[in-house]
Amino acid sequence: MDNSWQSAVAALNVLSARVEEAGILQGAIASGFLARCRKTTTPANLASETGLDRGIVDEACAALLSIGVLTSGEDEHVQVSDLYAPLLENGIHQRVMDRLAAARVRAKIFSDLFDAGPSSYWEIDSTSRLALAVNATGDPRTEFGKKSLVASVRADPEWDEVFTRGGRFLDLGCGVAGAIVSFLDHYPHLVAVGIDVAGDVLEVARAQAQALGVDDRATFVLSDAASFRDRDPFDVIFWPQTFYPEASRADAMASIFANLRPGGLLVTVCIPPRPRHSDADGPADLGAGHDFGPLLRRLWGIRERSPEALRAEIEGAGFVDFTVMAAAPPVSPLVKARRPMEAPQRNLGSVPNNG
Repeated sequence: MDNSWQSAVAALNVLSARVEEAGILQGAIASGFLARCRKTTTPANLASETGLDRGIVDEACAALLSIGVLTSGEDEHVQVSDLYAPLLENGIHQRVMDRLAAARVRAKIFSDLFDAGPSSYWEIDSTSRLALAVNATGDPRTEFGKKSLVASVRADPEWDEVFTRGGRFLDLGCGVAGAIVSFLDHYPHLVAVGIDVAGDVLEVARAQAQALGVDDRATFVLSDAASFRDRDPFDVIFWPQTFYPEASRADAMASIFANLRPGGLLVTVCIPPRPRHSDADGPADLGAGHDFGPLLRRLWGIRERSPEALRAEIEGAGFVDFTVMAAAPPVSPLVKARRPMEAPQRNLGSVPNNG
């Protein structure tokens, strides 16, 4: 019998082990088990503190040791490793939990794609949609979440100055409003409006704004980008363009142009397409993993754009001064452009201004 199947099974075992590794890490964080390992401890102490069976704790520690989450010392002592210790500080653990929850949803989407499964963000269930929306932003309830989002503004002096003096900000697809709530918490004179077409997502956005005490300066509107018009212009509009299918983009750009004050800023995400791996590149780096973002966006009718293509699209809609902004990880790369002070006559899209 041909034994070539053994190599395939071995590769599959590696993939399945990664799923299991993510699961035990998620459980160790969520339960507080990993936090108990901040200081050197023993499986016996962990079993006593958690009420778990000693044999289960022994095996869990062995698993966490094998993937580098824990390190071992003398007399069975264990402690969280230097690599994973930062996950327990400043709310970073919440980011990990959000990422792993979204990974489960994405895995289900990818497994369904070959059977013509959900091809739209709106065809998945509400719980799954919320998991993806939460993962798409930082958590304003944590210092890590707030600081990482605000850092993208503070890295750009012009944007920072507008928010400091109390400008008007519009998020044209705010999701659960991690960015809006973080910005309002940091900039006390800022006023913000967030729109989204998902009512369940906006409920979470309103709750987050209320929890941080900024709901008096936040307005959330159930609306699509094309039809939204506000009576007062905005100083900065954020357009999450990587969530916009091709058919919606022209009208979204028209809405941005109409809602921005002359000289106002359009800010959007720019994720350069990742080069595809080929055999000529040598063995793939399995540790780096594959970027499944382009596949997910393709399923939702969203085409990848190079910075040059995005610039052409934005300038074609009448904006000027396209600029790549200073990097502020972990936020995705951003670019900005400006509505001209003297706006030329142009097509404002298929939906008239409804004031």
